[in-house]
Amino acid sequence: MLLQTLTHIIIYAGGTFYAQPLKVVWNAAVGSRYAIAYAHFRRDHSDPLNVWLHAAVMLLQVAGNFALLEVIDSMWMPQQEKFFSFGITSITALLWMTCLLGTTSPLFARISSCLLIACGFFTRKFFTAHFVSLTLAQAPLEIACFWLLMPEHGLPRPNSVKTMVFMLLGRLALWKFVLPFYGYFATSETTAWILDLILVAALAVGSLIRASDNMPYAEHIGLFAWLPALLFNKPWLFFLCGSFVGQALQGVAHEISGQQGTLPQLKDARHEIAHCTYFPNLVLQTIHHSQFGPYVPTAKALGDYPDPRSRLAMGLSKTTAAD
Repeated sequence: MLLQTLTHIIIYAGGTFYAQPLKVVWNAAVGSRYAIAYAHFRRDHSDPLNVWLHAAVMLLQVAGNFALLEVIDSMWMPQQEKFFSFGITSITALLWMTCLLGTTSPLFARISSCLLIACGFFTRKFFTAHFVSLTLAQAPLEIACFWLLMPEHGLPRPNSVKTMVFMLLGRLALWKFVLPFYGYFATSETTAWILDLILVAALAVGSLIRASDNMPYAEHIGLFAWLPALLFNKPWLFFLCGSFVGQALQGVAHEISGQQGTLPQLKDARHEIAHCTYFPNLVLQTIHHSQFGPYVPTAKALGDYPDPRSRLAMGLSKTTAAD
């Protein structure tokens, strides 16, 4: 029970599909094998529209991931201006690449994942420099997420484009109203650290409380994070909660493609952390799979894993030899 709780906090409080050193190391220690994670993923991500929407979201999440790490490094090492400083950003990039290179996935997926991480690393300062503009640019994505999550709060989904446009205009108007108050509630350094700890604790609690779709409420909290991020000048909060926006956007992709989401189906934290840590490889391998069929080393590494739907997705029989 304690292991499950700790794993859920590590997965969700730090950004569901984001990487950081503790998550990568924790996955290596307790996470499921890559082959199991991929079988789960392919089972629920074979529709082309669903796959390509996930690929687009993956780009946003990697960019947000490294922007967050850059902000954290600048908070912890404010005097360190070197681009390749040995901070959490560089350590994460190295550990994550090592993790993905060691999987039983096609070379295409492994190399492409590393290139993607490198792109996130080298573009991170661009995104942190445009933090305020990004709180506006994210508005249409948030509206799509609201559309997905409204039933969780007992609200009907809008069934007209006009309603969605009005929602977007309201979000834009709120941003315009709040902008003059950017940093208005920024506090002294000591008070700022206390506030940071309170916000992190709130996200940790939100990562443990599940909505009816079996996803943490942190996902819902994250959609509103741009507002306190602007008012308190907390770019780390905006970039961190960008992970929850990306998570909800994946849900939108599943909803419109008609395929079930993977995370809500997983009841074991070991499967969940593997799914989130290996995410770039999983997306890229399923693209490779759609073009060339199942990758034999991954299928062999699945062994006697018994889930019939996952086995079928890998081109294997529904039952194992033991059955």
